[in-house]
Amino acid sequence: MAQKTVLIVYAHQSPGSFNAAVRNVTVKALEEQGCRVIMSDLYAMNFRANATYDDIIGDWKNPELFQYGEETMHAWKEGRLSEDIVAEQNKIKEADLVIFQFPLYWFSVPAIMKGWMDRVLTQGFAFSLEKMYNNGVFKDKKAMLSFSTGAMPTMFRPDGINGDINVTLWPLQNGILHFCGFQVLAPQIFWCPVHSPHVARTAMLEGWQARLKGLFAERPLTFAPCELFDLSFQGGFLLHPSVREEYRSLPYGITTGHHLGKPLPPDNQITAQPPDENSGNSASEDNQITAQPPDEDSANSACEDNQITPQPPDEDSANSASEDNQITAQPPDENSANSACEDNQITPQPPDEDSANSASEDNQITPQPPDEDSANSASEDNQITAQPPDENSANSASED
Repeated sequence: MAQKTVLIVYAHQSPGSFNAAVRNVTVKALEEQGCRVIMSDLYAMNFRANATYDDIIGDWKNPELFQYGEETMHAWKEGRLSEDIVAEQNKIKEADLVIFQFPLYWFSVPAIMKGWMDRVLTQGFAFSLEKMYNNGVFKDKKAMLSFSTGAMPTMFRPDGINGDINVTLWPLQNGILHFCGFQVLAPQIFWCPVHSPHVARTAMLEGWQARLKGLFAERPLTFAPCELFDLSFQGGFLLHPSVREEYRSLPYGITTGHHLGKPLPPDNQITAQPPDENSGNSASEDNQITAQPPDEDSANSACEDNQITPQPPDEDSANSASEDNQITAQPPDENSANSACEDNQITPQPPDEDSANSASEDNQITPQPPDEDSANSASEDNQITAQPPDENSANSASED
């Protein structure tokens, strides 16, 4: 087999972090397999995240109105992009696989990594209207997310406080990676390493090391192919009516994003589906993608296979900080209720009964209770349209 080239786009400030330990394991394991590893250590490179006219050498095509996307597309075609962008684009050209290694910040990537995506994945180089999704520029390459969280797995379940992890990952995996054509491998999720004991962290690293041995043979995640859509402005880039009709009788939508008002396909963004000739709606039982998958029998427990027990929250400091070195789990800081976990910064703070941010009876902000008859179904406009009051519905917004 020809030598594989892997690009690791890495974003963490501390060489003593758990993410750094994951990076080191990744490099060692891949090189032992004969892979060539290229590293983009964004903080060490002092990579500039903001997308500005400095990314273009020479005159703009439209001096009266600077449009970053249009100008960088022309600059790419004419070889006028800044040197740092060209260097990163050349790394992608060489890579068979791109791994993004990072701590989850605000349900997404750190700003410096988002800046890398904004600046490096320019129109023309990474995508076009004719080349996107499964017909995209990078359709012969693979990519994946590998990240740590500050939350335990149950917090990112459909019934967890943070909501379904599949929904969280959809914009990154479909909207960026798959949009550019990448075959997206299931993510590697390291659940709550900052509050985990040494034995659990070691198990996480060993699990990832084992997965790396077969990474290139893994099936990618499932997305809706372009062929299901009318790819014209007249057709609105909508699903063909025949496709909607086909899915009318199926239990799930097509993907996490193309749910069609149905329950989401189980774990569509974290588990690759096995081939199923009879139904593109089947879910895979294979779950090799998280360092600690949730234990359905216990909202507070983590995966027994990873020998991890998350630390319970400290009532005085639910968002306490840890210095995170992959060796010893740091205890919560009792004096700092607002301090952030260095490797993730996402553990939510418990409600403060005395806080001005808590729900008030006079503020008309009573949250809607879950719909018991359809806990998994997706409301089509839940995030874009306020629901009118409905006296007969347990899901209606309270007037009080």
